[in-house]
Amino acid sequence: MKDDDSIDINDIRSRERFTYRDDILCFKNIGLDNTVENRAPLKIVVENISYSGIGIICSRPVTVGSMLVFNINNGQEVREMMLEVKWCQRKQDAHHAGLQFIGLKRPDIYFLHEMVNKSKKENNKN
Repeated sequence: MKDDDSIDINDIRSRERFTYRDDILCFKNIGLDNTVENRAPLKIVVENISYSGIGIICSRPVTVGSMLVFNINNGQEVREMMLEVKWCQRKQDAHHAGLQFIGLKRPDIYFLHEMVNKSKKENNKN
């Protein structure tokens, strides 16, 4: 971990992913050249979550290395999060992608902890 409130994602990268379903609209897509794409919102279906990132299905391809910014709801609060696209591939009629959380601070980790614990409990019920 770093000395300030930011968390090095490599410290938590090996975390298990849990099924988590949510429909989200992403209004901010920051391209590789740091310009914000002014396209229609990107419809995202979150498939799974971990402390390091989320797996999504989206309505159109996203560029590896670009940043997506959108709101995530953990059931108690809504928080704006920034994620980097690590991979994206087309499967049948949708695009699947892996996103990694960027710039997490301690409050963000606590927020994600609530989501992961809730998802873990729901996964164990099934």
